[in-house]
Amino acid sequence: MKNRLHIFVTFILGIIYAEGENWNSTTFEYLWNKYAFNTKFREQIYLTPFEIRLSQLSYIGPQTKYKYFLPLPWHDISAIDSSAISTKIKNIPTITDLGDYRNRTLISIEVDIYKYNFLLKKMNQNIIDIQSGFCFNRIESINNIPIPQNLADSTGWKPTPENISGVFEYKPIIESLGLKSIFTWKPTNFFQFTSGTFLGYSIGSVYKSTGGDRYLYGAGNRWNISFNTSLVLENINKNYNYLFGVGIESGGVKLNKINDNKYGISPISGLNIYTYGWNLLIGIQYGGRRTTGDKGFRRIIEDDYIGAIERLGQFIRFNPNHPQINEAKKLIEKCENNIPYQIYSKGINELRKNNIKSTIYWLSQVLDSKDENIRALAKFQLDKIARTLVDSINNNLNNINLDQAEKLMKEVKIISNELSYEANTAIGQIYFAQGDILLKNGQYSRSLSKYQNAVKASENLKYLFREKEKTLAKAFLSDANKGLKNNDRLFILESLENSKKVNTKNNSEYEKIISYLKNLE
Repeated sequence: MKNRLHIFVTFILGIIYAEGENWNSTTFEYLWNKYAFNTKFREQIYLTPFEIRLSQLSYIGPQTKYKYFLPLPWHDISAIDSSAISTKIKNIPTITDLGDYRNRTLISIEVDIYKYNFLLKKMNQNIIDIQSGFCFNRIESINNIPIPQNLADSTGWKPTPENISGVFEYKPIIESLGLKSIFTWKPTNFFQFTSGTFLGYSIGSVYKSTGGDRYLYGAGNRWNISFNTSLVLENINKNYNYLFGVGIESGGVKLNKINDNKYGISPISGLNIYTYGWNLLIGIQYGGRRTTGDKGFRRIIEDDYIGAIERLGQFIRFNPNHPQINEAKKLIEKCENNIPYQIYSKGINELRKNNIKSTIYWLSQVLDSKDENIRALAKFQLDKIARTLVDSINNNLNNINLDQAEKLMKEVKIISNELSYEANTAIGQIYFAQGDILLKNGQYSRSLSKYQNAVKASENLKYLFREKEKTLAKAFLSDANKGLKNNDRLFILESLENSKKVNTKNNSEYEKIISYLKNLE
C-alpha cells in the first residue's frame, strides 16, 4: 500500500512539474522558437547603403494582362496580341514576333541607394523594418525584333534612314529613377523576408539599330513590387551584414508621347508593358543583429532560466530604449517563477548519476520556494533519498565507510525531519561501530568518546553502552597495570580515571587509589 501511494504521488507531482518546467509545450514549438523565430530582441534595421538586384523578366500587354493573372513563359499568348504597343494608325500590321515569349524577355538591373529607416523614432518596434531611399532601374530587351518591312507608306512603317548605322529593330531600353520602399521581416538571424515597392520617372527608347544607334524616345513612369528571401551573413569585424537573396517581382512601364519627329519612320506612339519574373540580389545592411536579449530567450527555450535572467538583465541595462524592453522584463518575471523547476531538474539529473551529495544540495535549494508544488515535489524526493540512505546504512553497516556514512546521516537529518529519529539511531550505531574498531585497536579513551557520542545521538542505545562499560573498565585497569610495570604514574592515573567513569559502582575504591597516587608527588 505504501509503495502504491509513493508511485501515485510521484506521478501527480511529475505532471505538475512538467507543466511548470518546460517552456515549450510541444516539439514543434521548441523547434519553432529555437530556429524559426529567434530574433525577438534583435536590433532594428536602420540602413541599407546599397542593394543591387539583377532580374530576368518577361512582359505582356494590357489586353493579355487580364487574361493571364500570372503569365508564365510557356503560356500560349497570341502572336497578334501587340497591345503593349500603341500606334497612331488603327488596324495596321503589328510586330508578330512578340507572340514568342523569348522575344518578350528583359534583363533588369536595379540599384538601391541609401535606404534608411526614417520611422525609427516614430514607430519604436523591431518586427517590421521600413526603409526608403533612391533607386535606379534599367531594363533592356534581350532580343532584337525586326520591324515590318516593305509596307505601304499608309501603314506608318518606313525603312531605316540611310544615315543610320545598320537597320533599326524593335528593342526597348528604359531607364528609371525613383523612390524605393522596403518592408523587412527578420525572424531568424540568418534569413529575412523583404517586400518592396518602386515608383519612378522613366526615359526610354523603342528602337535600336544593328549598329548601336538608339531612337524613338519617350518618357513616362515605372512601378514594381518585389518579394525576396535573403541570406544574412554578419561581418564579424564590422558592424554590417552581407545580403544574398532571391525573389520574384512584377511591375509595369509606360512610355507616353514617343517622339518620332526626327525621321518619321514609325507608327508607334506609346509603350505599355507589364513585367514579371525572378531576381537575384546582393547588398549591405546595418542593424538587425541579435542582442543579449535573444541569447537570453535562447536560454529560456533550453529551460535555462538562471542563464536567461542574467542575459535579459544585460539587455535591459544596455538597451534602455529598445522596443522590447517591457517584454524582456515580463520574461525575467516568468523565469524567476520557473527557476525552482530548473534547480529541481538539476537535482534529478544528479540523482540519475548517483551523485547523492549534489542531489541533496540542489533539491534543498527549492525547499523555501514560493511555489507550493515544487516544494512538495522536492520534499518528496528528499524523503525518498533519506529513506534509501537510512535503509542502506542499516543493512550494510559492516561493509561501508563509517566516516562517509556518518556524513550522509547528518545530511539526512537536515533534509528530512520525518526521518530524524531513524537518522539519529543510525548515527548512534555508526559511533558504536567506530568505538568497536578503536576498542579492538587498544584506543580505549577514543573508544569511550565514541560510545558516549552514540548515547547522545540515540538514547535507545544505552543498553549497548552498559555492556561496553564493563569491557572498557577492565581495559583501563589493564592499562593501569601496564603503567605500573613501566613506573608511569601519570598514565596509571589517567587509566584509573577513565575506568572510574565507566565503573561507577566502585567509585570509593577508585578514589582511594587515585588519592594515594596523587599524594606520592
